[in-house]
Amino acid sequence: SLRSVVFGKNVKKIGVNAFRGCDELTTIVIPSSVTEIGEYAFEGCTKLETLIIGNNVKTIGNSAFRNCKMLKKIVIPNSVTNLGESVFEGCESLASVSIGAGVKVLSKNIFNGCNELLSVDWGTNVEIINVGAFYNCGKLQTINLPISTKKIYAEAFLGCSNIRNLSIA
Repeated sequence: SLRSVVFGKNVKKIGVNAFRGCDELTTIVIPSSVTEIGEYAFEGCTKLETLIIGNNVKTIGNSAFRNCKMLKKIVIPNSVTNLGESVFEGCESLASVSIGAGVKVLSKNIFNGCNELLSVDWGTNVEIINVGAFYNCGKLQTINLPISTKKIYAEAFLGCSNIRNLSIA
């Protein structure tokens, strides 16, 4: 069973379903040569703990890291401008997220069911938070959205029962 992957410097895209269900993978380092991570590329890699996304990734497809249950921290680089739906849905151990400056839209269900999520660094350019984006992120307590925020859709924070402070500044 596959435990680690080393990508060559010529890899530009990680395709749809490329490593889906590789439940023994623990660490993934996506090199700076990669510009796109396809839909479901690492979905169901249940033992994935460490994810490093290269500085040239522009697109992360729908459900790319869905149900990576051991993932604890995500840093989305500034190069990312397109985040699909449900990208990190069901990442139950995810506690910390840093959103890069390239991200303007948080898609539907992007962090749905991330029960351990405590900390979100929102970046500077988030404009839209879609339906269910943080659904059932029950440990989230403080939300400091950037001044760029223009629209928060219905149920974006549904089930976030511990939110005490929310500001847009």
